[in-house]
Amino acid sequence: MSGYIRLHRKCLENRFFKKPQVWHYFQYCLLRANYEDVDLPLNGELVHLEKGTFLTSLKSDSDRTGLTISAIRHARSVLENDAMISTSNNSKYSIIEVCKYKEFQADQEDFAAYPAAQFSAPAVATDKKEKIKNKKQKEDKNKGTRLSLESWLFAVRMKSKEYGYQIKKDEFIDLYHEGLDPSEALERHVCS
Repeated sequence: MSGYIRLHRKCLENRFFKKPQVWHYFQYCLLRANYEDVDLPLNGELVHLEKGTFLTSLKSDSDRTGLTISAIRHARSVLENDAMISTSNNSKYSIIEVCKYKEFQADQEDFAAYPAAQFSAPAVATDKKEKIKNKKQKEDKNKGTRLSLESWLFAVRMKSKEYGYQIKKDEFIDLYHEGLDPSEALERHVCS
């Protein structure tokens, strides 16, 4: 492997930054992810890996990161629940996908293809209602039982692409605060 990855300073605001093992594993995933589509020969078959994915196993991850297998399982679970990675397993290997890899590792000229809001810091709340929403979001993040608003909206966007819908962030924020999962929110929005 050669080259480098982009790591934005906004990572300092990520709630996993203060969880060293989880953060270490996420950085490892970023470093291991393929920067282009590749076909790997494996046991006589060709495995296609897309940009932002890599083939691995718990044992090899443990050997390369210095983390225990149980720490890796925990990190994978936490990162999957927050929609930062997705994992597909079979009996021989795992394929890990870094979610949003293509957006955050884009070439400088490719940044124009993505909305600036994805790369900018959140706006400061100016009125009382926004401050209350922001406080509730922070409490939810601290509980760790619910996806962050950004991850939730990403999941809604992915679902909407499956069905060919275009969504606007403002239309879904209230549905997030109602506690709906992304599929329910999209269904309610489409049916209304």
